[in-house]
Amino acid sequence: MYDTPYFSPLSRKTKNTPTTNPHKIPQPRIIQRALIDWAQISTIIKPSQGLSSHVFFVKLNDKQEYVLKFPFENSVGENERMASSFIAKNTNSLLSPRTRLISMQSTEVEQLEAGIKRHSTPAARELLDVLLSHPTGEFICMEKMSGRSLDFMESTSDRKLLADPSFQSRLGEVLAFDLLMGNIDRLLLLNPDNLIYDLKKRSLSLIDQKVSIYDLSGVIPHGAMDTEVLNTPHASEDEKMEAMLQVNAHLKEYLEIQLAPLKNGEFGKSSISEKLAFMFETQYQARIDRRLIDIGLYEGLLKIAQNFHWAGAEAMTEWSKTGVEGMGLFHNWLTVSDLLPDAQQSLASLEKNRKRLLKKR
Repeated sequence: MYDTPYFSPLSRKTKNTPTTNPHKIPQPRIIQRALIDWAQISTIIKPSQGLSSHVFFVKLNDKQEYVLKFPFENSVGENERMASSFIAKNTNSLLSPRTRLISMQSTEVEQLEAGIKRHSTPAARELLDVLLSHPTGEFICMEKMSGRSLDFMESTSDRKLLADPSFQSRLGEVLAFDLLMGNIDRLLLLNPDNLIYDLKKRSLSLIDQKVSIYDLSGVIPHGAMDTEVLNTPHASEDEKMEAMLQVNAHLKEYLEIQLAPLKNGEFGKSSISEKLAFMFETQYQARIDRRLIDIGLYEGLLKIAQNFHWAGAEAMTEWSKTGVEGMGLFHNWLTVSDLLPDAQQSLASLEKNRKRLLKKR
């Protein structure tokens, strides 16, 4: 979609960086290769709390559960799918729902419509109305993750989760991915929603992330991308790309500041971990070790840098079709790779010295 100037960095190689997946980190998957058997719908639920009006939970007879979201705009759905794909490519400690887009012109929609009509509940009627009111476009289908939102912690056992060192370090890893995707609807703006935890499985899942590279005002110094350029109907693709590259430069400057103490093993000193720890301590009365958040942040960025050279080319080809957002994510990914050229060795050192680092004061 875009010409050579935006793709040229891919030819650069970083020393000692693997070109294969060294840790067998899971690859992004669609929900399932075969079409879902919508004739097996057993329950349709319209959530009443915290979700937009066009979100529905659908359960099948085999107990599989899916979330249907209806933005009907390809860019919105594609950005969510792209964000989940990015997380799946780069981590083995965080989960993200398998996500795909369904076209309103596909035969699968006819089968879904027939499955919905077998039910007469208010939620089923509302879902059918939404489906029939949009003859064009696409909607999102994703697997429903087990657990509940971090924003709705209630019991003492729930709160014990916050004291778990592995959980606190994973919060830092979430920060790494949100920074790269420009996903502000979560920890970057101190919002614990869109994090799903399951105490039994001891899992942490990330939902509803989007790639919105130019929406980081208030998080990264110098503000966000020039939204006047992006919102101008007559702005050219080149103008938008130039604005994206400017924000990428701001991200690089911000990451250099955050990474400076982490590269020296001085964890617990980043400004971003200070803000996050304060939020959890005031909102949940939980003691948060900032060092653990910083270790997770550093580990997340190292994984992203390490994996760029085996997944970057594939991602560039795929994301170039999505316009500015896709290329913005690609350039942010490249930036982290450049800032952490010895990611493989640094990851090994971090794992080896983790206990010693936590003893340091």
